[in-house]
Amino acid sequence: MAPGRPVVHRVRDGHRARPPAHRAGPGHRASAVRRRPGRRRPRQHRRHARRAVPHARHPRHSRAQRHRRGRVRRPPGPQAPGRRRAPHDPPHPGPHGLGRQRPVGARRLLPPPHTPPDHAPPRIGRSPMGTRSMLASAWALDVNTGTTASPVWTPFKGMSSFKETIDSTLEDDSDFDSDGWGSDETTQRKWKLETEGKRKRDADNDATFIPDPGQQFVLEAGNAVGVGSDIEIRYYRRDGAPDAWQGRVNVQYGGGGGGVTALEPFNVTFGGKGKRTAITNPAA
Repeated sequence: MAPGRPVVHRVRDGHRARPPAHRAGPGHRASAVRRRPGRRRPRQHRRHARRAVPHARHPRHSRAQRHRRGRVRRPPGPQAPGRRRAPHDPPHPGPHGLGRQRPVGARRLLPPPHTPPDHAPPRIGRSPMGTRSMLASAWALDVNTGTTASPVWTPFKGMSSFKETIDSTLEDDSDFDSDGWGSDETTQRKWKLETEGKRKRDADNDATFIPDPGQQFVLEAGNAVGVGSDIEIRYYRRDGAPDAWQGRVNVQYGGGGGGVTALEPFNVTFGGKGKRTAITNPAA
């Protein structure tokens, strides 16, 4: 052993430590080397102790931890998704000249980060004009107080509610060729009008009761049975819309009565008899 060279001793757990005080030379402190029972080993000694044992077989680390630290080599195989591409693999040219993109899954490409302005899809269902709601009070109803050959259209006044309804009759026409999906076929339609309002009379004749001619004609048809119980009507909008229909209906008249402060009401249901016909709007 060369004179003046410190002697290195191996401890039982494989780490290197400095020599005792009687061999280290002058000025060395024995308390910095000698381990006391139950005292923690200095940090540098613990680091050397771990390195003395092969890391891949260290009992303190699981296989997953060694994988994360890179101590276990992965077996050769196909390239995993999201890993770095090999130099010989061709790059993925992105659309619109956006360059290379990272592969996702089985050779899928990520969508472009943005769409160029010249390739922006047009908006659907948008209109540049402003819109305004239509009024239900724009509906008007006339009754034919004349004949079919020579009609006399009289306004049916006093309405405060108007509702048009079309009822449809559906029949199941599903078959074995529809792949388990059902289907219905429209076999019949019925139309009707439901109205409510207040009864009116002539305002210029207080001594003699003169009813509104349109309301009186409907009232008489609602009290008739058989011949005379159906009438011809037309209804349309007065706001410039082209909606206008004409047809024959039966009349179900109701109403009458009320409280001390109530006005005399009426409610009439016009049930369509056959097909209604679209006509030219008389208010257009």
